Amino acid sequence: MFCKYCGRDIPETAEFCPACGKKLKEEIFKDEEERKPLGAVFVLMLLVLCGSTVVDWGRVLLLGYQLHIGLVIPTVMLVAGLALLGILIGQEKISTADYRLSDLLVLLCVRMVVPGLLLRWEFQLASSFGTDAVSAYGITQTVIMPTIQFPAFWLALGLIVLGLGRRRNWQPAKKQKRILLVVLGLCSILGFLFVPQLAMVNGVPIEMMAIVVQMTRLWCILCWLWPLVVLQVFHWLGTDKVGPVGAGAALVGIQLGKFFLLPIILFRFKLGPTGFGLTEGISPLFGLLFLCIATRLHKKKQG
Repeated sequence: MFCKYCGRDIPETAEFCPACGKKLKEEIFKDEEERKPLGAVFVLMLLVLCGSTVVDWGRVLLLGYQLHIGLVIPTVMLVAGLALLGILIGQEKISTADYRLSDLLVLLCVRMVVPGLLLRWEFQLASSFGTDAVSAYGITQTVIMPTIQFPAFWLALGLIVLGLGRRRNWQPAKKQKRILLVVLGLCSILGFLFVPQLAMVNGVPIEMMAIVVQMTRLWCILCWLWPLVVLQVFHWLGTDKVGPVGAGAALVGIQLGKFFLLPIILFRFKLGPTGFGLTEGISPLFGLLFLCIATRLHKKKQG
């Protein structure tokens, strides 16, 4: 090895540099202490977060699946979220040792819930409106809404909020809240305006175009609700205002909201394809309701 002070070649076991006399061993130990390994739970979280994106790219690169904007844009946003997470870890504002196994279970719950545990059931409901409606629903779920909502970014941001919450040093200022709401509002507005263009870019057949637009536009107006609920779940979990069971229940509540609302909106109020967009948009409110109940129960348990 080489002396960090004078650059001379010195034996590996030397405690002092023979040339300049500086003490070395203490510095070496200090450097080893500063290299904090990433926690196993945190690494598993990243694998879960990136898993579906890696699989999708594998299908494109290895199996010749069609590359679409619904994969490219969410991937870019995922990388942006992970880069922000890495910067905060590098600045020691977040410690990977603060993440727990229960946090991984909550993230797994998000990854299970967001793509839709009841996707097959929803496709069956869509089939009530014809085969074009089924195809339109699939395109909306897999291409258009991921392009607008980039869910992996909000999950990465949720992990950041969780890590900062563990350190008890994250309290969003009014300015930060306003910026967040502006970003989410822009997602809604741009999504609403450019749904037809997104559909055309992805080669949606003309006979499905009207159904896709009808199904998606109302969803776009309400798509900011989901990331707000996700951030709130991770924030309250990080600051110990809710336990992992309650956090998981809140995220399952989003799915339960769809389960209860879809038949009512589709068949009771006869809103047709528009009902899918409305249901997907407002179902996070069920998650927020479950979260509020869970926080009250958690508080009583602690008291």
